[in-house]
Amino acid sequence: MSRKKVVVSLGHDALGYTTMAQWDAVKVTAKALADLVEEDYQLTITHSNGPQVSMIHKAMTELRRVYINYTPAPMCVCNAMSQGYVGYDIQNSLRAELLSRGISKPVSTILTQVTVDPYDEAFYEPTKKIGRYMSKEDAEIEKQKGNYVTEEQDKGFLRVIAAPKPIDIVEIDAIKTLADADQVVIACGGGGIPVIEQKHALKGASAVIEKDVIAGKLASDLKVDQLIILTNVDYVYKDFGKENQTPLTCLSLAEAEELAAAAGQLQTGLAGFNLMSRAYRPVYDVLRTFAGRLPVEGTASAAVIGRLMNNVRLGYYPTDPDNISLLLRGIQFPKGVTTNLLDPCCGCGKALRQIAQGNNCYAYGVELDESRAEEAQTRLHRVGFGSYFYSRISGEAFHLLFLNPPYLSVLNENGGRSRHEKRFLMESLYHLAYGGLLVYVIPYYRLTPDICRVLCDNFDDLTVWRFTAREFKRFKQIAVLGTRKRRDAGPPDTLWLERYAVTPGAIPCLTELPEDRYALPVQPLEVHTFMGERFNQKELEQQLRRSGSFARMMARSELDSGAKRPLLPLSIGQIGLVGGSGMINGLIACDSPHVIKGRIVKTVCVESEDRLTADGRRIGVIEKEVISNKMIFSVLTPKGFRALL
Repeated sequence: MSRKKVVVSLGHDALGYTTMAQWDAVKVTAKALADLVEEDYQLTITHSNGPQVSMIHKAMTELRRVYINYTPAPMCVCNAMSQGYVGYDIQNSLRAELLSRGISKPVSTILTQVTVDPYDEAFYEPTKKIGRYMSKEDAEIEKQKGNYVTEEQDKGFLRVIAAPKPIDIVEIDAIKTLADADQVVIACGGGGIPVIEQKHALKGASAVIEKDVIAGKLASDLKVDQLIILTNVDYVYKDFGKENQTPLTCLSLAEAEELAAAAGQLQTGLAGFNLMSRAYRPVYDVLRTFAGRLPVEGTASAAVIGRLMNNVRLGYYPTDPDNISLLLRGIQFPKGVTTNLLDPCCGCGKALRQIAQGNNCYAYGVELDESRAEEAQTRLHRVGFGSYFYSRISGEAFHLLFLNPPYLSVLNENGGRSRHEKRFLMESLYHLAYGGLLVYVIPYYRLTPDICRVLCDNFDDLTVWRFTAREFKRFKQIAVLGTRKRRDAGPPDTLWLERYAVTPGAIPCLTELPEDRYALPVQPLEVHTFMGERFNQKELEQQLRRSGSFARMMARSELDSGAKRPLLPLSIGQIGLVGGSGMINGLIACDSPHVIKGRIVKTVCVESEDRLTADGRRIGVIEKEVISNKMIFSVLTPKGFRALL
């Protein structure tokens, strides 16, 4: 009978939170792991590194603050350090415990890299908090570097990084080889070091990978019999937190999938797990990965087919003017204040122009397509040319953000999906002032859980309105309205919003939107930076045309504006130089029109010279080739062809 294979995922409590606590904790953990080895399990271990990598990152950051010229270690390097540090303690403690029981078995730690997709949606919405608490000034410096930060009330600001999904474990063959050689292997510590493939090189990514997600990937690649995820709760509960909560001692994959899709009960029940995030997603992803590998027979669900078809549906739906008018009725513009409007994918600028017209607004738009951007420039005050994602625009500088993005879901080269309507939402909300209004136009079926999470995390007073009958029947569009707020510490309730994706009939029509439902902020805002991806030549021309000093500087003198004639007749040598350079070439308009072509040809001639002795006697002949340039003008006249040498 073959031995059972098991992957054990160790959480924070199994390792401790400080150096001294870790020494003590791993000794206790080693006893439980040794029990599995003693029962003849083939054991592979992965572990958390949250407290450890945070400690290393803090130390490196503080070192940089003391020594200005010191280059701080990037997150991928901190992750590698923590793998060696934690693996070292587990390895030695487990080895000592096994030897104390008379078991001689090698224990090895493998520094493990894990490839991730550079277009993973997690990079657009980082959630993992790392490092020390920062002041507002330090947080602004981090933002200027392109890093994400989040604020915790009464504590300060923290840097947040992405937690992308793993693609491949780079060292998986080495792990398999050691495991098959009957060694205990410690691998993928802290989720592994996230790296991005660049041809033959692997470049570290500023991210972390969920420990339990990589545990599922490792278990799948090793084809183990059991995956053990250690937590600090006794059970997963159904109806968690209620009087009728029920422990789930055994849960099939089908039941887990059903619970997750029903009413979010599994999400709430797993929230008590000691994971690196407050959500159930890491464990659920593991379950779903295993479920996806099971063979399925029988008929396909029409609902599933519908969802798959949505994945390949492409398109951009321009906003209907009549529905824009209904939206305008619900917006209250402040009197005496010029409001800034932004549309990151403005198309021809018609929708934003309709909102701005007559309301004392300054309209800014960005458009990828050059012809549409040029048309938008005739309607809006400022237009950025090129991709919005490579533009530079001031943050918290706009009173209203109008967003009708392309509803585009594309498969990238690694098989992952990138949804533009989500990416536009996540990256553009930063430009909206707190208290500013979001108008987000999407098809109702795009109210997916991830979109709803972004909306509920960042906006207050959210309402959803269905477009009028004809437009809704054609394009299924809705408008989500809300005012920007600071993110709350805990996960928001999104279920009420998600339900609209399956019950569009419950969405009220825009005709029911009350007048002046949303008031824009009254404080004036300044847009200090607005630069598109590509240089906008026409905008520069307009600005220079309005500049009096530039006009005076560029004014043409009488000499510049007159006909250009040489002050003295040209010499033969000068004519030859001009002709040889190709400047005398083409139709010569005069009393006798002709076509002239100037060119230079090289000629070779042999010159001979007598060779003489010192006393003048001739002893031979020296011959040498001399190369010279000859100028030829070919002239075609009404009377025929002429060549001038």
